[in-house]
Amino acid sequence: MPDETKKDEAPFVGPAYGGPYPEAWRGAPAYGGPPKSFEQVYFDVMLSTVEPVQMINTIRLIRDVTGCALGEAKRIYDEASQDKSPVLKKEVYRVEARDIEHKFEAVGAKVLLQ
Repeated sequence: MPDETKKDEAPFVGPAYGGPYPEAWRGAPAYGGPPKSFEQVYFDVMLSTVEPVQMINTIRLIRDVTGCALGEAKRIYDEASQDKSPVLKKEVYRVEARDIEHKFEAVGAKVLLQ
């Protein structure tokens, strides 16, 4: 009697026999379900503290990061020096936010990522 199953295909094994994906028959979500803890992907970058000695370099960096004019960058710097934590950029991807954080740390300023 010829074999009716192809050599590439395995015969179907149903849930009564444990099958290839028994969790699918138990009502569990497919492919492991949603992740257990959600990791934040987008951040708001806020300038928290600045060094008065590095004022010019910090203002240059603020202009570079935000693309704003000199007066606006000075206002952001003044707010940060008064502990108001102005927002530099909103909803920035994690890699870019870390890059901005490292740039500001190089000039002695601290950045909050929220």
